[in-house]
Amino acid sequence: MFQYKVKTFFCHIKQAVKSFESEVISTAYLRKKELATLNTMLFTLKDQDNYQEIRKMIKDVLPPVQSISKIIDLKEYSRIAYKLDMKKDYQILEQLLTLILQDQFGNFVLKDKLIKHIIQNIKISMLEPKVKQLLEQLKLKESEVQKKYINIYIDLIEQKVNQGKDISESQMNNQNVVDLSNQELKPEKRIQILNQIILSKQVKQNQQILFEHFQYPSIEEIMIILPQIHLIPGKLRSNYTEILNKYLNQLMVSPKEEGKVLTQLNQMILKNSEFFKKSNISFIHILNQIQMQGLLESQINQLLYLITYSNSLEYFKQNEQQFIDYIIKSKAINMSQMVAYFFHLAQIYRQIGDFKQELLKFQCTYFMNNLSKCDSNQLFLIVKSLRICQNIEEVVVLNKQIEQKIQEGALNSNHDALINFVANKIKQSQVLFMPETANMVNVTQKNFGEWCHLIQQIGALKTLEVDLLDKFRRLHINFRERLAQSQLYYYFGAQFICQVHDEGFFLERINQTRPFLLVRILYDIAQFPTNQYEKLKQRIIEKIKDTPDYLTQEFSKLDKGLLSFSILTASLFDDQSFYNYLFDKYKREIEQFTDELISNNKKFQRNKIIGKSSVNFVTNQTLVQFYQALRYHQFLGNEESGYLIKLQDLIKEYSLTQQEMPSYIESVVESILKEEKVEYIRDYCEVLPFRIDFYIPSKQVGIECNGVSHYCLDQLRRVDVLKMRFFEERLNIKISVIRSGCVNIQEVVKSIIK
Repeated sequence: MFQYKVKTFFCHIKQAVKSFESEVISTAYLRKKELATLNTMLFTLKDQDNYQEIRKMIKDVLPPVQSISKIIDLKEYSRIAYKLDMKKDYQILEQLLTLILQDQFGNFVLKDKLIKHIIQNIKISMLEPKVKQLLEQLKLKESEVQKKYINIYIDLIEQKVNQGKDISESQMNNQNVVDLSNQELKPEKRIQILNQIILSKQVKQNQQILFEHFQYPSIEEIMIILPQIHLIPGKLRSNYTEILNKYLNQLMVSPKEEGKVLTQLNQMILKNSEFFKKSNISFIHILNQIQMQGLLESQINQLLYLITYSNSLEYFKQNEQQFIDYIIKSKAINMSQMVAYFFHLAQIYRQIGDFKQELLKFQCTYFMNNLSKCDSNQLFLIVKSLRICQNIEEVVVLNKQIEQKIQEGALNSNHDALINFVANKIKQSQVLFMPETANMVNVTQKNFGEWCHLIQQIGALKTLEVDLLDKFRRLHINFRERLAQSQLYYYFGAQFICQVHDEGFFLERINQTRPFLLVRILYDIAQFPTNQYEKLKQRIIEKIKDTPDYLTQEFSKLDKGLLSFSILTASLFDDQSFYNYLFDKYKREIEQFTDELISNNKKFQRNKIIGKSSVNFVTNQTLVQFYQALRYHQFLGNEESGYLIKLQDLIKEYSLTQQEMPSYIESVVESILKEEKVEYIRDYCEVLPFRIDFYIPSKQVGIECNGVSHYCLDQLRRVDVLKMRFFEERLNIKISVIRSGCVNIQEVVKSIIK
């Protein structure tokens, strides 16, 4: 009886298809009745004995892809083709682009989800000529609304092509990995097998092979392994690091081979920068053999790159004046080389202290005189480097010139650089066109992380406009899956501001996310308490508690920056149980850490990045974070700490939050107070870190000028709340907060002091 009904149904389907092909009935009828029903049948009839026959019958009655004239029909068709493994992905994509091109009105708002669904479910590894032709035609659409959607679809298609290529390469390599148990491998075969394992990213699946045949590999084999060394088991990783370190410490460089060795080492670090940053492998032995006098300009660049990423700062300190003299006196340096020198030197000086003024003045003057010769990439690298420099006159002037050049459109053709520039520049100035930039740029997978950074910064200054909120909500699903680890924090901030509350996305990635990034996300949750992230907060805390040596595992030794940052984060919660856990768990490390702070006696490495890892040295930021945490805990838990007493003398002369230059709001407030002839105390502080920007004794009031490190204008940061509570409860001083983006500062200040 059942088979009879099925066959009868298919007779009806065949008649419908024939009618459809001769345009006797509409596609709407086919969609509602036939394609949808066929789709359902593939699920509901899969347990039947004659299921394979049913699949074949469905294939027989399907019309050609080219006959589908509505996108919603194409969606149903693509789902059926996928379930039947018909491999019609290229034809479906071609027909989809044809239908989009034929849409005269470009009403993609209603069809957007359908189009994205179809693209996301196709599997392609290349673009066929016809598809390329259709994409070029789509780019010619004149409507701005159409262009906006079309750019999104093109990016999605490019992602699918890249994914397809990766899968194809992986499958080809997997076919060749064989069982090598108890075989003696020749050198050529060893290299071949290693390449297959590493290139196909199959390290975990082939650990037995690695243990049996690659416990003590050659240097050539280690070079192959390095890109995937973070996946190698700990014992093998230690062996490989020891072999590489021994090799580098025995390598002899002949005078004529210096350039060749520098090139090889640069390539090695470039491909494996994360490994060399985390390892203690030193290049001092090699660097000491290289004579700077005989090097070309490009080789000096390679030398600076090597120092930056290879734990070789001591070499730079010993030869600093030689580098300065070379750069200042050389007549052959062009713009490209000078920009590269400046960028690498900025990375080095960020770690060892302020730029040498002689060198900084020379390079800034060079750029001011030749700014018109800079292309967008060079301009961007100069901007990134200037963020690290101290504010001497030449830096200020160069910054203003660059701002003017960018406002005139110097980066308009380089959206990645423009996003990064504006997002980071907000920290120093509020005058740039942030919302306009965020709306104007074409967001791609490559720049999505920095675009999130820009959204995060704009939301700290003002309420986001509706079109910008809509743009983020429309794009974030497409790009979030392939974000780099370093960009997850920016995405967290952006989705927080846009009230997307994508908690599930972060919950799924807890086990794959680096400790530093998880703690940074936890810090923001602590700063802006909300029920929307309660599960994520608890899971991160559980992860830290459940994982042995969580705060030390990434570098196989104590990460002092991560430890101090974690304690600071824990001190902000009303419930201080996590804070107490960290002190119990890492009691010995905290004792050593405190002793190291005291023994350094203010001789710390320069580091202004919150939560920045500091494995091999103590930074000023680790001291600041640790001391702040002790004070917040003392205030919330009403509990004295012996560490506070130990650090008291050290911290007295140390400015925790005072800026080198006052913010725009602080400057306006100060000018109003002077104009009104009101006596005030600047940077008033009874107990660090509870400091306010202005204290007016006659009124028993304080004014705090908020910066840009918070997200929601209707919610103060936790540290500001604690500051207000401290001054009001302990000192009877009422605090008023003037937030970033305030347009009537003068009226607000006058109402406070009246």
